[in-house]
Amino acid sequence: MEEKDPEAEQATTFLIKSPETKEFCTYILENYVNCRGASAFCYRLQAGLNTNMHVERMHRTLKYLYIHGKKVKRLDKTVNVLMKFTRDKLFDHLLVGTKGKLTSKLKDLRTRQKNRISLSIESVIKSDSGYIVPSQSYTYETYLVQETNLDCDCQLICTDCNNVCLHQYRCNCTDACIKWNMCKHIHLVCRYKCSATIEQDDTDPVVELQEPLCIDHKIQNAFHERNILVAELSKNNSKHCNKSSLESETV
Repeated sequence: MEEKDPEAEQATTFLIKSPETKEFCTYILENYVNCRGASAFCYRLQAGLNTNMHVERMHRTLKYLYIHGKKVKRLDKTVNVLMKFTRDKLFDHLLVGTKGKLTSKLKDLRTRQKNRISLSIESVIKSDSGYIVPSQSYTYETYLVQETNLDCDCQLICTDCNNVCLHQYRCNCTDACIKWNMCKHIHLVCRYKCSATIEQDDTDPVVELQEPLCIDHKIQNAFHERNILVAELSKNNSKHCNKSSLESETV
């Protein structure tokens, strides 16, 4: 792993001697030769991601669908093909967002949502830096889930987690930081926060009014006078009815 590549050493030695290629050689040294851990696949065997497959798929798409298997010699035609490929990819992205197609990301999101049921919210530990979630596979390994506080309008949301977006949390597990999925640890933290909010609402005491209700005395007096008038009118009406009944009996 620590051995030097003799071909890379020879190439950089040759490039750095020429004033015309010295700047290019410096760029190669800073971004590739001295950063083998970020570029070489042998350093990322446990990462679960093979970038070569994506590159090969893109190359075959360009070669057989856009160039039709021909060898292009002119640079302007190659740039035109790349622009068409980029345009089609952007158009497909907009089309998927409009039609609401169930993409692989949404499928993975729902799968992680089901997997988080096997985890217990009691295992979540809240800290100053975020939320610590223990690993299911490894006994002494933990993951850190942090909020990004981003206002995102994307469609990759989980309805069971209060419409939380994929970009509102980040986790240092492989599924989240490399495969860019909303992992089960993020779903568990969302479930933990929802349960904590519900418990807080249930335990909050009822706030009693410290001051008595202020009633307008004018309105109270008006109601009292109306009740007195209604009582007097009912008495007069009853007396009038009794008098008329007596007169009819004497006749």
